[in-house]
Amino acid sequence: MIPQQRLFRRTGLQADRRKIAELNRSEEKERTSKKNSASAKGMKQSRVRREVGQIRERHDTGIELVKTSSFICDEDKVLAQNPYNLSVIISVSNEEGTIGELLASVKSLQPKEVIVVENGSTDKTLEICLQHEVTCFSYPYRLGHDVGRAIGAREATGEVFLFLDGDIVFQPQDLLPFVAACYQQVDIALNDVNPFYTKASMIDAVSLAKRFLNRVLRHGSLKYASLTAIPHAMKRRAAEIIGYANLAIPPKAQAMAALAGLTIENVHAVNVFSTNKIRSYNSSNTNVVEDMILGDHVEALQWVQATMGNRCFFADMIRQREMIDHAISQHGSFHEGYEC
Repeated sequence: MIPQQRLFRRTGLQADRRKIAELNRSEEKERTSKKNSASAKGMKQSRVRREVGQIRERHDTGIELVKTSSFICDEDKVLAQNPYNLSVIISVSNEEGTIGELLASVKSLQPKEVIVVENGSTDKTLEICLQHEVTCFSYPYRLGHDVGRAIGAREATGEVFLFLDGDIVFQPQDLLPFVAACYQQVDIALNDVNPFYTKASMIDAVSLAKRFLNRVLRHGSLKYASLTAIPHAMKRRAAEIIGYANLAIPPKAQAMAALAGLTIENVHAVNVFSTNKIRSYNSSNTNVVEDMILGDHVEALQWVQATMGNRCFFADMIRQREMIDHAISQHGSFHEGYEC
């Protein structure tokens, strides 16, 4: 008998949403006051110089803007919007060694809320989560890959969702570009993993599946980028169009977003290959995670075929296959050959 599922909702110190909102508004007023004061005194605001592999511009105001092909990431503008719009969603299980540092790093983004979906932990992960200003949904059993994302998104109240996993500690400067893109015209901001494919041996079955699905969806420029990889961000509107439950199957969610006409872009490159934790279930000869992800892509392709037809965008216009099913005597000429 399957045990009845129970949801334990716990909040950390000062984790009441109203209290957090009040604190955020107070902090925002203080920041605005300090900026105005500094401007009045003729002080130039300093900006952190970041290397995101994109074009940079220096303005006379002293504000450094990071330009990509489609949007501009101004750190101060992003941070000013985050307390009212950003929901950070983290799925975690048995990550006592990293979750505390990750939550401390995420706090510097000044989000509206941090939602942690803790599931099946037998270490101190939950205890550490509750020491931070988070809303924590705790399950006594493992939910499986990506289910926590769907649960977190369903519970989130922000207008932009930033998805992370608890086993990798990200620096704030590697997360802001994803959020900035969603504050502008991008609906889904992906991790551009393509620069990290430095040798052919890295292109495994999962990578080929990602690239093939992107090609089928007429998003070939994304190459190996996928909602399967974190970090990534999306607008609430995108999640609603896709459907929260479908976020548990990232390739299918990406396919649904593409066919819905949502804007999907590679935004910033974060190397998760070198930091991804090796586990028994993703490193053995019977790699159950690889099999699951490949199955996700099969499910995504089946959905696309059911929506678009068997050949999706690729109509067969150059073969006359109907001729195979008709007798040669009715539809063609038969010429008897000669024996040599």
